[in-house]
Amino acid sequence: MNPRIVITHFLYLWKKIDETMGTAELKNRIQSFIEKADDKVLNIVNDVFENYYQDETVAFHPDGSPMTRKAYKEALDLSEEQIKKGDFISAEKLEAKKD
Repeated sequence: MNPRIVITHFLYLWKKIDETMGTAELKNRIQSFIEKADDKVLNIVNDVFENYYQDETVAFHPDGSPMTRKAYKEALDLSEEQIKKGDFISAEKLEAKKD
């Protein structure tokens, strides 16, 4: 199946959720498209969802301000790089600094 056709149908069905089709029926139709999809289509669908949800609040900064999914992922990526470089201190050293 042509990936463009699948994505076009996917986006069309996604839009229909607010119109006449019920949520359960729409989910079933989308699921049937996904089950038939190849890797290329699945990556496109994944990108659609990642893009759609990137501005969703998933965590909060220490000051209480909201953190989006995109910012959270960036913070995790940065943390992983810092750990790989050894740029961190142990909990014990942190506790010792507090005293």
